[in-house]
Amino acid sequence: MTRARLQPLEDLKVIDFRRSMWGHALHGHTFTAEPAPTCIQRITDRLTKTRRYSVMVHVTPAPKVGQVILYRAGDGHDRTATITAVDACMDPCDMFTLHLVVRDTNAAILLDGR
Repeated sequence: MTRARLQPLEDLKVIDFRRSMWGHALHGHTFTAEPAPTCIQRITDRLTKTRRYSVMVHVTPAPKVGQVILYRAGDGHDRTATITAVDACMDPCDMFTLHLVVRDTNAAILLDGR
C-alpha cells in the first residue's frame, strides 16, 4: 500500500466514474467502510463528519494518492472523494482498490478540462 501527502487541489485530476464503460468503472458493491488508522483520526473524523471507504475500480492510467474521484451515489446525487491510498491488483492490471476519504459537506466539484 502506498501512502503519501495530499497535493494541492489545483494540481489534481478529477477521475469521473459517473458513467461506467469497459475498462473504466467503479464497482459500487465493493464500497466498504474503513476505520480511521489512529484514535486521534477517529475523533477528528467524527467531529468533521468524515467517512473512510475502500472501493475497487477499473481505470487507466493508474490513479494516484491525492486525486479526486467523482461518482454517483445510490441516492442519485453526485459525490466526491479524495484518494488516500491505492492498492494495485495484479490481474487484471487496470484494477485497483482505492482507499477514500469522503466529507459530509462535499459537493460535486466541476473543473474545467477534466
